[in-house]
Amino acid sequence: MGHVSCIHRRKPGQKGWTASAAIAAHLALPWFVVRETISGGNDVSVEAGKRDAPFFGAGWSAPYTDGLQFRVSNAERAVVRLPLPARRAYEIVLRLDPVAPDHQRRAVVLLNNQLLATLLLTWNPQRVGSYPVLLPADKVRVGMNTLTIVPDTLVSAGSAGARYAGRDADERLGVRLWYVRVLAPSSSL
Repeated sequence: MGHVSCIHRRKPGQKGWTASAAIAAHLALPWFVVRETISGGNDVSVEAGKRDAPFFGAGWSAPYTDGLQFRVSNAERAVVRLPLPARRAYEIVLRLDPVAPDHQRRAVVLLNNQLLATLLLTWNPQRVGSYPVLLPADKVRVGMNTLTIVPDTLVSAGSAGARYAGRDADERLGVRLWYVRVLAPSSSL
């Protein structure tokens, strides 16, 4: 039997695919970790932060720190992507606050562009709001699901208080999101 070997020689200055692959893996890894954690029947949080890009779609600011890591919605619709591994009901908890509690009372939540819930927004300066939501099996897809948050109104950063003083005063803001938690299956589902 003969021995076959393959040698790939790079030209001087040519970059290898390994750096690109490592960057892609670094960016995609959180998505797979979340999906596998959900598959294993455990709670998992999709949090705003440095490696949240696979989860946050259109309508969000970059992550920022205000004690905790947040993203703030800056469009009429803000999308969070969730990797749900099975078509079944899921319980989630949205941890978010209105940016201007005196002007924002509700936020509509859509799952895969279907009406899911209307949240009655509350405000407690000591604690980020907590909103449990049920994702019914008939609205869930296997794989990527889009959770869209639609606040009842957007307000200018200039009128949203001192917390947003560093932003462009005309920027339109909706809600600030800390995380979305996908809960382990319960026997009641």
